Parts: sequence; structure tokens; C-alpha cells
Amino acid sequence: MKTFYAKWMDGVVLLIFAGVLAAAALSLTKRSGDAYLVITSPDGEYMYPLGTDAEYSVAGRIGASRIAVKDGKAFFADSPCPNKTCVQSAPLSTNGAWAACLPNDIFIRIEGGGSDTDAVAY
Repeated sequence: MKTFYAKWMDGVVLLIFAGVLAAAALSLTKRSGDAYLVITSPDGEYMYPLGTDAEYSVAGRIGASRIAVKDGKAFFADSPCPNKTCVQSAPLSTNGAWAACLPNDIFIRIEGGGSDTDAVAY
């Protein structure tokens, strides 16, 4: 039976591996900046900070939709669509979350403020 003796280079490799592992763990937990509300409408695309409470009127194909930002969450406050499914959708606050008013051709989403990966996908 052969005996294994650790050499100094083995320690260097282990330290490098531990450093890379720690950096990867920190990159998954840190915030990557401020979050923004992105509104896409027939008129164009607009970006607003999610940290500032406000209400925006956005012209769509069948009328104006009101999109509100309150306490770091964005949501459709009102829309001229017939069934109001967009108004009943949950408020958006996390990176990648989205909602749409299809009859009015308005799409809102959240960008920034965190990592695009989650524990399940990573």
C-alpha cells in the first residue's frame, strides 16, 4: 500500500479552489445594483427606478393604462382592457418578473436588483 504525503503545491491548489468557491458564493448573494421598471408600449420602451413611488400613464392600442410603483413593487393600477386580467396580476418586485396587458399591447418587467439565477437553476 502506497502512502500519500501532501506537498506544499497541494496546499496552494486547495487554497485557490477555496478562493474560487468563496467568490462564486459571494457573487450569488450580492445585489447587483438598483432595480428598474421597464415599460414596453407601442410608443417605445421606458425605464423608471423601482425605488421611487410614482404612477405612470402609458398609451396603448386601446387607451391609456396606469402603472403604479409603490414600496418597490410595480403593478397595473388600471387599464382599458375588457377583462382587467393585468390589473389582477400580482405586484412585481424581483428581477425578471413581468406582467402584460395584451389587448392594450403594454408589457412591464423588472430588471436589475439581483441575480438572474436562482438556487434551482444554478
